[in-house]
Amino acid sequence: MDIHFDTQWTYQNVSSGWRTLALPFTPTHISHAEKGRLAPFGSDIEGAKPFWLRRLTQEGFTDVTSIEPNIPYIIAMPYNPEIYIDEYNISGTVTFKATDAEIEATPQELLPDEGPDYYLQPTYRRVAANDEIYVLNRNWWAEGGQYEGSVFTNTASQDVYCFEAYVKPKPGTPTRSAYAIDTRSANTRSVSQKNTTGIPAIGDM
Repeated sequence: MDIHFDTQWTYQNVSSGWRTLALPFTPTHISHAEKGRLAPFGSDIEGAKPFWLRRLTQEGFTDVTSIEPNIPYIIAMPYNPEIYIDEYNISGTVTFKATDAEIEATPQELLPDEGPDYYLQPTYRRVAANDEIYVLNRNWWAEGGQYEGSVFTNTASQDVYCFEAYVKPKPGTPTRSAYAIDTRSANTRSVSQKNTTGIPAIGDM
C-alpha cells in the first residue's frame, strides 16, 4: 500500500508534522523509493531510516515500534532541511508492504483507542467534515498559530480519508475548538534539547 506524505516540516521541541494512520494489516517492510527502508524509532531493523510512531493511551500518546491491524496511530516522517541531513528527510510516497499476509475481514465496527480526553477512531471509509469530529490539521491553523499536523480541530472543514483516524470527544468533557498533540509525556527530552547531529532523534519532538 502506497501512502503519500506531504512536505510537512517537523520542528524540534514542537509537536508538528503528524498525520493519522490505520491499516488493515501489519506491514513487514516500509520503504521510500529514494531513501530506502524505513522503521519506527526503537525498532531493531538495521540501516532503516527512522520515523515517529505513537499510539494513544489513557496517559496520552506513547512511542511504539510496530503497526498492528485496525489500530489508529499518529505518524510523522522527519522533514527539516535546516536540521537534518538530506538522506533522513522523508517526503513523497511511502510503501507499506506485508509478505504472505492474511488480511482478515474488516470488523463491522473499528474500535477506537481511548485517551485522557478523547477517543481516536480509525476509519477505512471517507468521513465528511462535521462539528462532532476533530481532524488533524493539514494546513497552518490560524487560531493560536498552530503548525501543520499539530492539533485535532473541528473548525478546518476537513474530511477524514480512508486509512486515517479522527478524534471523538469523551461524553461530558468540555467543548473545545481543538485538541493539541502533547507528546512530552511520551519521551524524556527537555525543551532545551537541540539536535546537532543532523540525524533525527526520538526526542526531537
